[in-house]
Amino acid sequence: MIPSPESFLRDFIAMHCLGESSSRRSAYKLQRLLNPLREVLCREPLVADLNAGTLAALTAYQRTVRRCCEATNRNLGQYFRSVWRCAADLGLAPPVPRMVFGGGRPSSRRGILTPIMKERITRATMMRAYGHTWTEIARHFCLSPEAIRNWQKRFRQFWHEAYGVAIASAEEVLAQRTKQHLVEVGDLNWMADRAEEAGSLVVSDPPPEVTNADPTQHSVPSFLEYYVIPCCLCDAAPGTINYYRIVARRFAVVMGNPPLCQIDNLMLARYRDALKRLAARGRSGKVLSVNTVRSHLRTLQTILDKAGPAGRRCRDAAGYLAVAPWVRRPKAELGISTIVSDEVLRRCYEAASVMQRPDDLGIEPAAWWRALLITARYLGLRARTIFGMRFEHIDWSVPRVVLPPDIIKTRKTLVLPLPPVVREHLEAIRTDRETVFAWTTSLEMWRQYFRNLQTIAGLADDERFGLHALRRTAITQLWKISPASAQLVAGHGSPIMAQMYYVNTEEVLTEALRESTAVPFTAGGGDKGKAA
Repeated sequence: MIPSPESFLRDFIAMHCLGESSSRRSAYKLQRLLNPLREVLCREPLVADLNAGTLAALTAYQRTVRRCCEATNRNLGQYFRSVWRCAADLGLAPPVPRMVFGGGRPSSRRGILTPIMKERITRATMMRAYGHTWTEIARHFCLSPEAIRNWQKRFRQFWHEAYGVAIASAEEVLAQRTKQHLVEVGDLNWMADRAEEAGSLVVSDPPPEVTNADPTQHSVPSFLEYYVIPCCLCDAAPGTINYYRIVARRFAVVMGNPPLCQIDNLMLARYRDALKRLAARGRSGKVLSVNTVRSHLRTLQTILDKAGPAGRRCRDAAGYLAVAPWVRRPKAELGISTIVSDEVLRRCYEAASVMQRPDDLGIEPAAWWRALLITARYLGLRARTIFGMRFEHIDWSVPRVVLPPDIIKTRKTLVLPLPPVVREHLEAIRTDRETVFAWTTSLEMWRQYFRNLQTIAGLADDERFGLHALRRTAITQLWKISPASAQLVAGHGSPIMAQMYYVNTEEVLTEALRESTAVPFTAGGGDKGKAA
């Protein structure tokens, strides 16, 4: 007999609260899947008339819960398969035939662009061009945002073609409404979003014959691609080049893609004021921070300086402009450097026991995650360096790690001794593979698993952290012992950089003030311990 939704949730909660189940991993996953469903159940009870495990009953159950799955932003078949698979592991539900949940077309058809898929992609790109979020598009198709992004990856060429048509239509509508006077915050946010994801589809650069005759007709994106990247950014990391492109596209879209000869100080000042009104990522109602605005303006200024005259500090400038335009950036606002407490790190360390990925390295996933946490905490390396570290860089006899310049930001070899705790965790994941922290899927997928790890650990929103917070923690603890050692680990040319951007002043000063204020006086006056 298949339980009703209410008894299904009640039995599951009872089992999960015992905390002694051998299938705790399935229990946690099922709880995460059913949390949105439970919220809908509180508002709208489901039909509970399921008396037999028949195909008709299961189909009716699926049809009834369909509206609840819209709140999960998941593909319906994927959602039900995950729920019932975990439920069967826990003994709360019997195995269900795959055909009930629409399971599957042959895998050979997954890469075929059918007419129905073309129509869906055309509709999705049009919605995206007109400002809808990935979540809104996924809700429209009753799918997950990951499924929509999968369309973009599988049918990349058709997606870009359809998105180009959609962008042209949306830009025409926007141009008619604004007439190049971009003063509405909503329009600016729309344009900024398009600039970050649409690439060269958003801007229309002048033809080559025009720019060859008059280089000042280059726009910022075309000048970046034509001159700055090959001549000035030949040794830059791919992420740095991508950020330059995002900054150039954002300026082109927001300010109407003007040629270099029309960019002046006043236009840059208008662009600076426009950036201050743009919404931050995530649509949380907040605007871009002052530091983000500074970063965009600094990168844009670097591009424009390369179009100006060559000088002692800018010898590789193209000389297209007599004077490069300039704008004053807002003052930086530095907050407190966040660090990770030992208690938070311990909870994540223990929660790693339920992690399931990576499962293709011949080691326990828990050992992989624990080694990653300990290495980042005590060596203070950047994420790029951690994921680029190889076993050949580790000298087990000394022990120490010799990191080559190609994985170091400052392009300088870094030699660090291995503390015993770090060496033990690295030896626990040592195999014949090359990369220490190999990850076969995308970096975005790793971030999702890292967020899941912190969810399992029960961290609050203000306790969540990234690998860079562990780097700040390591540098802060070293600073309390030796500022020079902290500077060497950080790889900065001056200790001021580490002090401004990495050291948590509260952590350092709390212990120092406690020792410096140990004086023999009481609050009431007089010597300590003297009778009144």
